[in-house]
Amino acid sequence: HLWGVRSVALGSFLNFVAILVNQGFMPVSPEARYLAGKTLLETPSNGLAFTGSGGVVLPIEQTNLWFLTDFIPVHSIHAVFSIGDIIIGFGMLVTFASLVISILPVIQPKHRIWL
Repeated sequence: HLWGVRSVALGSFLNFVAILVNQGFMPVSPEARYLAGKTLLETPSNGLAFTGSGGVVLPIEQTNLWFLTDFIPVHSIHAVFSIGDIIIGFGMLVTFASLVISILPVIQPKHRIWL
């Protein structure tokens, strides 16, 4: 019954590692942002374009452990996800489903009324 919580912890750890090795930011692939339908960001003089959600736009070749960063575009919702984000989402779904299944016997009536 703890698989969902373990998945959330694993996804969080993967995101933490990605942020740790990239100087405190979650890099977002500019190509993935474009494929997700997000607007292009102007690059300031220091070379870092911030996404507004704790991320920084960096090309994959400038990113450490790029496969742990935000590089998976989802155009239908205009978002870019990491492997960690997907594992966290899966874990949350599993946790919610297990909670619902665990309370179903409690909310079912003990006696049926036949009409």
